[in-house]
Amino acid sequence: MRKIILLFLQLCLIDEYRINVNPIVVGGGKPLFKNIKDRIDLKLVETKTFSSGVVGLVYGVRRGEGNEERLAWK
Repeated sequence: MRKIILLFLQLCLIDEYRINVNPIVVGGGKPLFKNIKDRIDLKLVETKTFSSGVVGLVYGVRRGEGNEERLAWK
């Protein structure tokens, strides 16, 4: 599964990232993203705080340059 996600990242096929942040501190774990060669510019487009304390973050991928910058999925 991680290989296909990395392939999609490298081919710029992902338009949106949804990341949930849990209010737990751990001493280790797997990185969300590794072996990424190029920078991916993101823009925070939505947040939601759940009663459990989890925070949901939605990022859109920025495409284009300068005045032509736009979110990939809009």
